Amino acid sequence: MLADIALPVPLPPLTYEIPAAWVPLAKEGARVRVRMGARRMTGVIVRLHEERPAGITLRPVEEIIDRAPLLPPDLLELAVFISDYYLSPLGEVLRHLLPSDLPPWGDQRIRLTDAGALALPGTAEERLVLEALRLTGRMTLAELQGQVGVEDLDAVLAGLAASGKISGEALQPRSTRYVTGVELAPGGLATHLAVAGRSAQGKAVIEYLDAMGRPATTAEVAAAVECSPAVIRRLVKLGVLRQFTQVERLSLDRHMFGQRAEPAAPIVLRPDQESAFA
Repeated sequence: MLADIALPVPLPPLTYEIPAAWVPLAKEGARVRVRMGARRMTGVIVRLHEERPAGITLRPVEEIIDRAPLLPPDLLELAVFISDYYLSPLGEVLRHLLPSDLPPWGDQRIRLTDAGALALPGTAEERLVLEALRLTGRMTLAELQGQVGVEDLDAVLAGLAASGKISGEALQPRSTRYVTGVELAPGGLATHLAVAGRSAQGKAVIEYLDAMGRPATTAEVAAAVECSPAVIRRLVKLGVLRQFTQVERLSLDRHMFGQRAEPAAPIVLRPDQESAFA
């Protein structure tokens, strides 16, 4: 599989090869790390294809750092329009569409626990993960994905974490400023239900979002319908739902002014300010 990647440089998208281990995460709108000359840069996948250029040796993608695309197709289309209309590099346009401090999924670290070092794996995927961690003890999710190539790494890690075999930042509740949300893709309710097939929970997710009439966070949908995140990921893969990332609404208790132990002193106006208000 090949990918056209927009980088924050004054050039059109460049074509890179996606290694087999990264193919499960390769989605248009996801961020990647690649080499351009001697520099290591972060770009966005804007097109996936198999059109290998003749006579050119392509460099491989080093990491895909987002578990799910950050930019849906409509925003990618908007970025291409802006790039064409204003004659600006597509990579620069995409850089301004994304939050500058959005934490990469692949940078989170996990480690093997004492129990995991002695445990027997339950599945082939768990065996690959445990063997990789036994060699290094600690890895980032990107390093682990690149080595084992498991399609649904999050599900495997969740199972290992629940049994106490691994631990780490990626598996603990995080006070992140960003949450994942979903919304119904364009189309009628009957069409969406037909695509969902015989999955009762999948249909419940669709009916819930249709009744709400608005997008919702993944956690909100999973709690309301009592389903696992895997059900929602399947609907995204089928094209019934569109996934996006949004800034979390923070409580005012976390604001610097919400921590005051005593009420603030009254504001005293100067004479000129009092006359202005008179």
